Amino acid sequence: MELSGPVKLTVLNIEGNFGTSAFKWSCVTHESHDPLSITFAGLRVDFQSLFAYCMDRYTKDELDLMATTARRIWLRRNAWIFEQRFEHPDIVYSEAMKAWMSFKRCNMIDHKVFSKVERNDENRNRPNKWSPPPAGVLKVNWDASINVAKDWVGLGIIARDSNGLCVGAKCITIRARTDPKTAEFMATLHAVKFSKEVGFWDVIFEGDAAQVVKEIKSNSSNFSKVGHFIESIYLEKQYFRSISFHAIPRSCNMAAHTLPKEASSKFVDLCWLDDTPMCVSSIVFREQPSP
Repeated sequence: MELSGPVKLTVLNIEGNFGTSAFKWSCVTHESHDPLSITFAGLRVDFQSLFAYCMDRYTKDELDLMATTARRIWLRRNAWIFEQRFEHPDIVYSEAMKAWMSFKRCNMIDHKVFSKVERNDENRNRPNKWSPPPAGVLKVNWDASINVAKDWVGLGIIARDSNGLCVGAKCITIRARTDPKTAEFMATLHAVKFSKEVGFWDVIFEGDAAQVVKEIKSNSSNFSKVGHFIESIYLEKQYFRSISFHAIPRSCNMAAHTLPKEASSKFVDLCWLDDTPMCVSSIVFREQPSP
């Protein structure tokens, strides 16, 4: 088998088996035509092997064109056997091109329409403020902020129950020069450790760093510079009876987002148990569910 040329169909020999039926097709098209170039040197292969061979060598558009051409060849075969109607090879090519272009056009339209619908649905269903956890479960939010000029990282953690009451909070300041993603991983790990130390058993963890949550929830190994954070979080997870991680919009994470600023103003670690930090009391009160 020899495949050559950019996109020009010169000689095509296909033998395909469909149940007890089989077809062979050989055609030389006009040089101006430009579908996929495939040449068989007197070798018969089944269509599945042919397609598998081409998948490793051609683009998606070329494979789509090959599929529409193969379909037209099959229809041409049926027209001759069952209707004794001969179809010129140029018609096979032109009809395959029309089908391919129509397929591409419909896919582009569908992609735009569905993408717009998905975005609208996502925005419509997207929460715009913090929501309470189920009864018996605590929700712990975390966030991080960086002060590049002073080389510090501020971490904020706040835990609330199903009534929206603060059962614990912590703000931490760390001398470090790092990037936002690493800072968010630091905040996540500290949130998990804080929950373990205080004795929370069933916890939902939320943060507005979607990529961080995605990597934590991934089961694949992570050998990047944040890999050790993920490994430590996995080890801490074993302590909890139930635990989950979720990404939320910034508007749903305002209390945790405000806490690092409190830490940076005093440059000291602060912890609250069964009490609400003054700097976020108005946010916590506003986000409490209606009775």
